[in-house]
Amino acid sequence: MSLKKKIAMISVDRIVNRELSKQLYDVFKDQVEVKLLYMDDIEKTMTINTADFDLIICSCIELADKIKLIVEDKNLPIVAVRRTVNLNKLTEVISLNLGENVLLVNSWLSTAIETIDLLKKLGVDHVNFIPYYPGCNEKIVDIAVTPGGTHLVPMGVKKVIDIGIRVIDVSSIIEIFIKLNLSTDDLHLLTGKYSQEMVRLNKFNSESNKILKAMFEVTNDGIASFDVSGNLFYCNHKFAKLLGLTTDETLSLNILDLIDKNDIRMVLDS
Repeated sequence: MSLKKKIAMISVDRIVNRELSKQLYDVFKDQVEVKLLYMDDIEKTMTINTADFDLIICSCIELADKIKLIVEDKNLPIVAVRRTVNLNKLTEVISLNLGENVLLVNSWLSTAIETIDLLKKLGVDHVNFIPYYPGCNEKIVDIAVTPGGTHLVPMGVKKVIDIGIRVIDVSSIIEIFIKLNLSTDDLHLLTGKYSQEMVRLNKFNSESNKILKAMFEVTNDGIASFDVSGNLFYCNHKFAKLLGLTTDETLSLNILDLIDKNDIRMVLDS
C-alpha cells in the first residue's frame, strides 16, 4: 500500500501544470504523487473524484474558487498557490526604455496584475505595464512581457519577452507541507530550498548593483541615491567631485544639507 500523499494539480494551461508539478516533485521527492488535471476537462463533467486525493492545488485563486463549488467533499483542502518570478530572466525587461508601454500577458486578469506587482517589488517599475489576458479589449502595443504565456500574446505585438513560468512561492510550499500533514522532520527540505533562493536573490541583486554602479561611474553626470528620509547612501565620483568631497565624505549627508533654495526644500519636506 502506497504511503504517498496524492495531489491534484489544476490549471488552465498544460505547460504551467507540468512545470508546477515538476517543482512539487523537486521539493517533496517521493512523498507525493501528483496528478495533472485541467479546468477545461473538469468543466465538461463538473465533477472531481475527491476520494482519489489528499489535497487539491490550483494555479490561481480564480480556479480555487471554481473548484470549491464543484467538489462534493467540502473538507478536502484546496490551496491556491502564490507564485513568484524567476529572477534570472529579468535582464531584458530591465533594459526596456523608461516609460515604455508594455503588455503583461497572462491567463487571467488577477495573475497579470499579480505578476506586475511582483516585478515592481523587484524594482522593475520604470515601464508602464498593462495587464492583458485572453478576451480583454486592451489596445495592442509593440512589446509584451509574459511569464511563459507566449501563446497568449495577441497578434500585432512586435517584441515578446518571456520571463518564464512563475514558480511556486516558498510560502505556498510550506502551506502545502502543512495541509498534507507531513512529518516535521522533513522541514529542512523547505528551509534548505528557501536558503538557496535567498542566496540566488542576493547574488542577482549584487550583480545588478555592480552593473549599475559601473554605468554610473562612466557617465559625465553626477548621480546620487537617497532613502525616503533624504539620507545619501550612494553617489558616483562625479557627484562627489561637484561638491568638492570624496564619495566616503558624502555618505553622512542629507539631501537638505546640499540644497539651499527654500522652494525646493518645501517640496522635499512634504
